Amino acid sequence: MIMYKLAVFDMDGTILNTLDGLANSTNYALARCGMPTHGVEAYKAFVGSGVYQMIERALPENERTKENVERIVAVFREHYRVNSIANTKHYGDLPEVLQKLKDAGVVLAVASNKPPEFGRMYADHFFGEGFFDCVMGPSVDIPPKPEPKMLFEAIRRCGAVPEKTCYFGDSDIDIMTGVNAGVATAGVAWGFRPESELMAAGASRILHKYDEILDFVGVGS
Repeated sequence: MIMYKLAVFDMDGTILNTLDGLANSTNYALARCGMPTHGVEAYKAFVGSGVYQMIERALPENERTKENVERIVAVFREHYRVNSIANTKHYGDLPEVLQKLKDAGVVLAVASNKPPEFGRMYADHFFGEGFFDCVMGPSVDIPPKPEPKMLFEAIRRCGAVPEKTCYFGDSDIDIMTGVNAGVATAGVAWGFRPESELMAAGASRILHKYDEILDFVGVGS
């Protein structure tokens, strides 16, 4: 018997490996603005809280002014929109696993701190247009995770209830979001952050293989 009717996923580090694209575009923007750049692995600690926070973390401490962040974000967005898809890939056979959820009647959604225009573009490009019933991101009315409003809005738009919803993510921000929303929340070990961070944030389970998603939701593999 299916335990959850709605499965909501973070995007970066959970359903898509976006690290190279984020690093490349951020380094491009930093260099254009005369700031030092970083190796790709460093970005595992920078991402997860939205583009403004990512840029702020990538800057030297003495350069983290509002003006610098906004200037670099503008250059980042321009470069990322054109170049990021070529530097992004999905995780192995994860799309097939998610298709099994859909075939079993589970509704799928995304709740990501990625800007909404990029979130929908990525979801449609890598999984097919309309594959996810709802793709959520921060907006004027919806604060970024770990505030739970984004997840609550995804639940509302999908016609679900928290008790029948589960959430998957790869960072403490994601886990805290699910915990704050009162939904069953699993951490994925294939993402950007260590398992210890996910457990400390309150993950009810850590998944190491993609098909463990099916077991968590209650769909036979």
